[in-house]
Amino acid sequence: MKIYDKRRFCAAILLLALGISGLLTLRQEFSLYTLFVSLLLFGLGVFHAILSFGIGLSRRDKLELLDERNQAISLRTAQTTLRITQLLIFPLLLLLQWTNHPPESTWAPGAGLLFLLAISILVERIAHRYYEKHI
Repeated sequence: MKIYDKRRFCAAILLLALGISGLLTLRQEFSLYTLFVSLLLFGLGVFHAILSFGIGLSRRDKLELLDERNQAISLRTAQTTLRITQLLIFPLLLLLQWTNHPPESTWAPGAGLLFLLAISILVERIAHRYYEKHI
């Protein structure tokens, strides 16, 4: 069998490794959440591995990557996401600084950064859908 989409195959290997490592940790401590996530990762890994062997899907993915419209959408989405995220980061960081956290709570800055990351991902999805319809 020939691998036609090496990028997708690498992602499949990573997903399979994460799924298998999650399943191996179930031997020490059983959790339904860990079982669900591990099976989901393993299934996605198998799915991507199967897709990486197909020549038709690989050609279609390569054409979509080279399409000028898709590149323009990606560029405009990235620009808009960066601009909006930069406008939101400064006030949110000031808000985090003004809140009184006890000195022993070390999770507060990490939670703030994760919140900013979630906002960035959400803005990117919204901008991508907007530019996909208008370009």
